[in-house]
Amino acid sequence: MRRRSWPLRVAVAVLLVLRLDVALFSPHLLLQAFNPLSTNLAALALCALAWLAEAPSAADS
Repeated sequence: MRRRSWPLRVAVAVLLVLRLDVALFSPHLLLQAFNPLSTNLAALALCALAWLAEAPSAADS
């Protein structure tokens, strides 16, 4: 089931790059409500849940 995990890896990489981009070029945006940091952390948490949901369990082996 892990063979199709590349979209999750791409999403995580893009979110991390976007967060770094905002921190470097527009740090004033990090002080606002619903800033890129909080929304990216929520998206990264969803990626982590999706990754764990498709992980093989002990019953699968």
